[in-house]
Amino acid sequence: MTVLVLDKRHSVEEMRSWLRDVPGEIVVACGPRVHVDEHATTGHPLRFEPRPDYADSNWLTERCRELNITRIVALAESDIIRAACVRELLGLPGQPLASAIAYRDKYVMKSIASAAGVSVAPMTLVQNADDIHEFGRQHGYPLVVKPRDSGGSVGVFTVHNPHDDIPLDNQYTYLAETWIPHPHYHVDGLMQAGNVVHGGVFRNVRPRLESRQRALPCASVLLDQRKHAVAARLYDCAAATIRALPHTPDVTAFHAEFFCPPDGAPLLCEIACRPSSLLTTDVFRRAFGYDIFAKTLHGLATGDDTKPLPDTPAGIYAYAYFPTRDGVLVSYPSWDELPNVLRYDTPGKIGTRYVNPRSVIEHVASAVFTADPDHPEQTLHEIEQWWQNGVTWA
Repeated sequence: MTVLVLDKRHSVEEMRSWLRDVPGEIVVACGPRVHVDEHATTGHPLRFEPRPDYADSNWLTERCRELNITRIVALAESDIIRAACVRELLGLPGQPLASAIAYRDKYVMKSIASAAGVSVAPMTLVQNADDIHEFGRQHGYPLVVKPRDSGGSVGVFTVHNPHDDIPLDNQYTYLAETWIPHPHYHVDGLMQAGNVVHGGVFRNVRPRLESRQRALPCASVLLDQRKHAVAARLYDCAAATIRALPHTPDVTAFHAEFFCPPDGAPLLCEIACRPSSLLTTDVFRRAFGYDIFAKTLHGLATGDDTKPLPDTPAGIYAYAYFPTRDGVLVSYPSWDELPNVLRYDTPGKIGTRYVNPRSVIEHVASAVFTADPDHPEQTLHEIEQWWQNGVTWA
């Protein structure tokens, strides 16, 4: 067995550890952000191929033929469809192209889910400002307009009235949807063959788009499904969505976003077949004892099922990304001003000028906290207040 891993961002040390128990030869095609240390001795003896042309797909099919690749592993959303194309062309096992497209193309995704009974907001494909405002006349304002295949809220904007500017970008095909004023959640975990293997439900402090547009913290807290009925409804809706979409046979991660009223049915925002953010992974590791990236990598490389995983979290945790904004970063808040902080990273540089975030996870700091299982929203507001009171911009 020879496995090709498409790796655009992870460290070599992580890859060696995650693939330790996978048999056969493993070739890692590295993106330009990956630092390769060929002298590392722990974990799997991987073979690395740094590629300046990583983002160009022309090399991929021929390289798979040359190496007699038996499986292709893709963790990044931008790699999933091209990996599925090569699998289909070469007759390799793994996620088929129809599944990869359904988990990437928001219009296809929500059309299939809606036909299966999953609630979605009214939506349509649009090509220009006239299309957008015609949809607004039919369904009311405000609207959300988003690229049908982007992630992280990149390229997404709102239209509040018929006189708003429409900042369309020719590189995207757009989808218009009605604005949903309900609380925002995400469900993350592992799936296989149309079934949820394991998952956790998170409440967001606000919709991700609002975090990006207003340069406010992007924060989420894990919910205890035994204490919060909304969490059980969201878990069931994620499972229904995964059953509805074309299946992928191997164990892999999913990340699903929903809007949900306190006592009503969730509405699907979108779902992806890849791990979520690194901080979501950190929370899963603490709460459930496993690494989503590692489980996904192993599942895609071997096709094997996963071992039984705990239904009950070992603790309740929250995380937050603290965004860039238009200004010079003068100072950070001190981590010891907020109790129960477990991790606090400050990659932003004091004295550096930043701009408002283009993606929800463009940040100058991030943190993981323990959370109150009975009052999770209170934890989110405490995190946000601590940041807003302590950070200084000029």
